[in-house]
Amino acid sequence: MLGDRIKAYRIQKNLASFQLAEMVDISNNYLSEIERSVKFPSLDTFTRIAKALEVPADYLLRDTHTFAVFALNDITERLKNEKTEKLNGMIDVCEVLLGYAKEE
Repeated sequence: MLGDRIKAYRIQKNLASFQLAEMVDISNNYLSEIERSVKFPSLDTFTRIAKALEVPADYLLRDTHTFAVFALNDITERLKNEKTEKLNGMIDVCEVLLGYAKEE
């Protein structure tokens, strides 16, 4: 999982959790929740974590499930203030795209 990989790279870099949290400008409690996979970071926070650990972001997103959850959280955050009509239109577009993906 994403949290496990973040923790592993943090330990590999000999960083205490509070040190990484400070580098990324998040609370140590929030970093702990990310490392335990209780919460998923925003795209911005994830990018800052990868940079602080000096590891390519794709190394942290190795498995498909983690990437899907991460992507869904990011999409949810981006769309939370959109109007219902616009969201329904986006859902229709997604359903069409998923239909094309099933045909391949």
